[in-house]
Amino acid sequence: MRGKTNAVDRLLLIVLGLVLVAVAVLAVLWQVGMSWLPDTLSTTQVQDVLTQSWWPWALGAASVLLILLGLWLLLGHVPKRGPGTVRLSPSGPGGRVEADLRSVASAVAGDFESRAPVHGVDATTERLSGVALVEVRGRLDRDADVESVMAAAENAQRNVRAAFPDDAVQCRILLRGPGRERRRGGAIRVQTESSNVS
Repeated sequence: MRGKTNAVDRLLLIVLGLVLVAVAVLAVLWQVGMSWLPDTLSTTQVQDVLTQSWWPWALGAASVLLILLGLWLLLGHVPKRGPGTVRLSPSGPGGRVEADLRSVASAVAGDFESRAPVHGVDATTERLSGVALVEVRGRLDRDADVESVMAAAENAQRNVRAAFPDDAVQCRILLRGPGRERRRGGAIRVQTESSNVS
């Protein structure tokens, strides 16, 4: 839903921008006295519409639609939280064994940040193709070297595999370039050979 919400946001901003530009251009043209624009505006037709019996109902329906659209946009911007727990293989008819996935994500992010030349590291959880995923995001330091980043990434994935040998949890690491030097929207995906998540 995030991609759809972003597309709607862009569309609404474009439409609103075009409307504002058109109104501004018309106002300037009217001010300088363009011949095809009237010198005076009559509100007679508007008053006729406002006195119609259907007007309050139409206004109420339009208001409800705008409120629903606003709520839909607000709910679309609420950040989604990934799975909080993951069921482990020892679970059975006698009971469930679960691990707190958010605590695992936080620990993986902290350990990765302490080992790699990165900053601003955080981690989220999500479910991808039925597999719980710990996604670590951060930003590379300006003097970061590939070897230390790869070593820290391999260590993070090795720790996750050791904690969840049944592959119930996978680890993915996404890093952005150092500050303004990166291209807009660019992200570096660190993926070791043993990672199963693309």
